[in-house]
Amino acid sequence: MRQGTRRALTIAAGLCVSGVALFFFLQRLKGHWAEVTASFERANYLCLVPGIGFLALLYWLRVARWKLFLKPIRPVRGLSVASATCIGFMANCVLPARVGELIRPYVLHRKEGVPFGQALATAAGLERVFDLIGLAALMLLTWALLSARLSDAPASASAGAAVRLRARDERRIASGPASGSQQMGGPRATPDSVRRIWRGGIVFVAIAGAGACLLLAIALFPRAFRTGAEACVRILPRRWRGAGQEFLHSIAEAMGFLKSSKGVGLAGLYSVGLWVAQGLSTYALAVGLGLDIGVSGSFLAVIAIAVAVALPQGPAFIGPFQWAAAVAAESFQTGRGEAGAFALLMWAVNVLPITLVGLGFLWYEGLSLKSLMGASRRMRSRDS
Repeated sequence: MRQGTRRALTIAAGLCVSGVALFFFLQRLKGHWAEVTASFERANYLCLVPGIGFLALLYWLRVARWKLFLKPIRPVRGLSVASATCIGFMANCVLPARVGELIRPYVLHRKEGVPFGQALATAAGLERVFDLIGLAALMLLTWALLSARLSDAPASASAGAAVRLRARDERRIASGPASGSQQMGGPRATPDSVRRIWRGGIVFVAIAGAGACLLLAIALFPRAFRTGAEACVRILPRRWRGAGQEFLHSIAEAMGFLKSSKGVGLAGLYSVGLWVAQGLSTYALAVGLGLDIGVSGSFLAVIAIAVAVALPQGPAFIGPFQWAAAVAAESFQTGRGEAGAFALLMWAVNVLPITLVGLGFLWYEGLSLKSLMGASRRMRSRDS
């Protein structure tokens, strides 16, 4: 299959996923738009200050972690890593097929001379595995928080009590945002939801562990990896063999970072920290809207969105992002209108600022989206 055809099919599949998810999100809000509007009208928009502030911390941690991954290859300037990071995430918000994952290493390659294969291996290999490790830690932390809530609750709750809780929520939605004591009291959790989060956490730990073991094996046995890689490259057309072999050797060299236990430990802390920062940003937005989902509910929304946006989809994560955020909020007995407002505000805060910052770096670097798309296609052709 030609590369152009494959890329067109990928874009079409992503647009279909986004369209279906957006349809289901809008269906959930059918008849609830008045509640969405009311939530925005009574929101405390001072929540945007900590919400965006924690996101700024998240990106700082991403920059610091990528710079750490690149240290064994060559020292790079923090501003260059920040520029490549922001431009790449901006590209994911405005271009299809998550092309920003190729644009990030290309911009760093262009600015600092880091071999593209090594930049891509650190961005698409090391970063993804450590992201999974951080996400698994966040999921297990969420499970612990919800388990603590359950241990503080009565041993059993009748169906009548559940009905009364829902009626209280409906009265609260009609009368206005929750009081501070309600907001800080945290969400109501069920044993089933806690067990599902625990099982999900175990899955994430298993996937992250498998990925880490694979990368560690490459780092510890680079000669065996190169031998196997060269055997695989022989099946490629002759004009691609040299570039493919060079790319696979770059991966082996980039994985040398994993030999440093100190570096791995620091990268792990960065990874957990950036996901916690994402969760705290979400919590600030929930407080601003008066949602009674607590820190654990905010963390759960982050986890749900991370899983949803991993699917192929259109630009800016429209559809899967909103649907996942709304479903997560509703699982804590939030009204559909409030959950919809939460999903829309969270999407805007997570997409618009990084898009503006990325466009600013794009202007600073004297680049254009058209030139970056062309460069990414050339790099994809060379290393595919």
